[in-house]
Amino acid sequence: MTPDLVSAIAASVSAAVGIVLCLQLFLIKSHFNKEHQYKRNLHSNEIIRWWVETANNRVTGAARQVVECFSPAQCRSLVNNEAVHLILPEDNEEQRREREYLLEKIKVCLEENHAQVEIQGSSVTINASESSLLRSLTTRYLNSMETVCSAWRHHLVNRALIEEEFTYIVHVNRGYRMLQTFREQSGGTEAFPAIYEFIVAVGPKLKKGEEAISG
Repeated sequence: MTPDLVSAIAASVSAAVGIVLCLQLFLIKSHFNKEHQYKRNLHSNEIIRWWVETANNRVTGAARQVVECFSPAQCRSLVNNEAVHLILPEDNEEQRREREYLLEKIKVCLEENHAQVEIQGSSVTINASESSLLRSLTTRYLNSMETVCSAWRHHLVNRALIEEEFTYIVHVNRGYRMLQTFREQSGGTEAFPAIYEFIVAVGPKLKKGEEAISG
């Protein structure tokens, strides 16, 4: 066997070994990616189930719907556990429906304390003790949402699935940005950083979709 033939065989063997190693690495990486994706999908399903069964209950959901309607000044009073004053006129049918809707949601929030709001004509007052309860419910809701968005932020879940399931609480054209006014009065982006990042990421997508539907 000539030296040239030996060198050629050695080179062929080395190339074959290299190909086998590359193939093994590819298969290992492919298996790892599939396993990782499976775990993220599983975690996504678990977090959605937790949200539906535990976090987003009737009372905290009502709190979100109430506070979503608050102005910056009203949210500031809420954050400071002060009385919140609302003006809810009922001069026409639309205003009456909005008034009844908001009062019903407030009733749901306060019913566990058997509390009531003060109503004088179009003026509605949530006193300080009830304001404290409403603030607690709203913060609890946001903390739960921050948990979901944090998992999304750090790629612990299937991001596309989480976006699909949770963007219902973001309606850009109507100004619904996951209690943005309350969050701003509670410390801004630093208070709920994952929620903020979620809104920044999905907001433009939703706006295009909403404009396409309305257009």
